[in-house]
Amino acid sequence: MAPKESDKMYGGQAVLDGVMIRSRDSAAICVRKPDGTLANKYESVPKISMPIFRNIPFIRGMFVILESLILGFRGLTYSSLVSSGAEDEKIDLISVIVSVLLGVSFAVGIFFILPMFVTSPLEKYLDSIVIINLVEALIRLLFVLGYIFLISKFLKIGQLFMYHGAEHMVIHAEENKNVLDLNSVKKYPIEHPRCGTAFILYVGIVAFFVLAFTPRDPIWLGIAVRIVTIPIIAGLAYEIIRFSSTFGNTKLGNILAIPTLALQKLTTRTPDDSQIEVALMAMHKLKELDDEILTDQNS
Repeated sequence: MAPKESDKMYGGQAVLDGVMIRSRDSAAICVRKPDGTLANKYESVPKISMPIFRNIPFIRGMFVILESLILGFRGLTYSSLVSSGAEDEKIDLISVIVSVLLGVSFAVGIFFILPMFVTSPLEKYLDSIVIINLVEALIRLLFVLGYIFLISKFLKIGQLFMYHGAEHMVIHAEENKNVLDLNSVKKYPIEHPRCGTAFILYVGIVAFFVLAFTPRDPIWLGIAVRIVTIPIIAGLAYEIIRFSSTFGNTKLGNILAIPTLALQKLTTRTPDDSQIEVALMAMHKLKELDDEILTDQNS
């Protein structure tokens, strides 16, 4: 889940057998080891842009997204090392960057390029590029939903979705200033309106409007257009999410969150107590780290 840009706002994501909770500058990862004990690791949020770019609309989104991807892959890499009993092994930044690039390439190929090829036969029967691109957008959405549905059937992914729900519940409790314990957290929902799932949804919506009037022929031009416009689509999607988050828990904010919460029915599961315990530990560790950093800055 992508955090709002605030020192006191937390976000995070599920990792293998664990949870990562992050603030603006720091992150804490808590993972359950094969023997049942908990492993913890702190991470600093990578900063890959100059400060000036972080305040420019439609440009800042790409840097925030890339930073979140790198941090997310770090978390997943660490959790996989813990699962294999190699938690003390150093995480290679180059490997993380390569993983991010491969992941992005896979997503672009499956969700942007493939739908264009699937809809290409329609060009023989329809003269309207807009209609064909609309069909392409619908197929892209079906690919996303189908992909999420299929991976949810794997045992480890199902557990990942349970940790995803635990992460949301703990962040709900923190945002409502409740005591961070098991009983307090269990009363909160597993969905959260600020979940990063919203980004997937808005990318699909924005992609249709950006690509609606773009050429499809020749095929190489259609592919090039879809690749080149991805930063524009991602930047617009980020700005929409950022704008929507300003309404918070208001009536308008709740209406805007309906599609995101609906999509989370596919990406979250109700966690058990042990999974909530992991998410709680990640939140406690991160708050301790942030308090230490704040104390050092003020001393």
